[in-house]
Amino acid sequence: MWREAVILWVPVRAWYLRGAARVLCQRKVDDCAADASVAVLERVDRLEKGWYIPSRPEEPAGENTTWYAAFWAFAAQYLESRFGEEWCLSADQSLLLHVGDRTVPSQLLVRAPKGGNKPTPLPHDTSVFDVRLELPAGEERTTIGGLRVMTLAAALAHCSPDLFRARPVELRAALAMLTDAADLLRCLLEGGKSKVAGRLAGALLAAEPEPAVRVVLGQFLFVYVHPYFDGNGCMGRFLMNLMVASGGWRWTLVTLDTRNAYRSALEQASVHRDIAPFTRYLAARLAASVQL
Repeated sequence: MWREAVILWVPVRAWYLRGAARVLCQRKVDDCAADASVAVLERVDRLEKGWYIPSRPEEPAGENTTWYAAFWAFAAQYLESRFGEEWCLSADQSLLLHVGDRTVPSQLLVRAPKGGNKPTPLPHDTSVFDVRLELPAGEERTTIGGLRVMTLAAALAHCSPDLFRARPVELRAALAMLTDAADLLRCLLEGGKSKVAGRLAGALLAAEPEPAVRVVLGQFLFVYVHPYFDGNGCMGRFLMNLMVASGGWRWTLVTLDTRNAYRSALEQASVHRDIAPFTRYLAARLAASVQL
């Protein structure tokens, strides 16, 4: 469906909301005088229940360029009008937006406490599927270009296993963008996501250039995931020393006289979500190994 609407052609790029029917209109004018205003006729395609987007009258039927160019701006305003502030894009889509991938998905997954658990069809075989789910905690949400998304750390903690296989380049980029691993660790601990921690541990350690960070996170995450029925502590300490050696340090031991401090530091990290004591403990052991 389409209708004619009079739009003023002015030398700016702008978004317009016209009347009761919301019309998203983006125009770029290259060669207009500053005081010029030229009335032109636009074709306005109807999207869904009063939502419209303009396209050139000469565009052939089935042309999708205009739709894809306006998709994310439309999605932000459309979801805001339906759910107010009570919505958030899925973890997978949030992560992709964080790394700058704005490819239009065939189906945009949205979390909303008042979601309808059904798809809303949109032009060119796209759709929005709003799932009735509680939102992540406030500190795990942010916005990108008007889109409500999970923070990078929360998206990494909640993303699907399939994303690791299908989009490895984007996952590595996301891990490289993570400025504070403690944010990710907090999301993993609070959600009890041991399997996710296992998947991320390998990817995170492979992407982390600083050996000291690999030592701390590698040891802690392995013990936290606890993959074996027995022997996890010994294997964790062995892997820790492999990473110690890769950083150019001497082999480091958890000695009998520091065992209680080691266990207490691990408990602080696992139970109380405070990795600082464990970091200080390992730093002290590394310093002691240098003096041997």
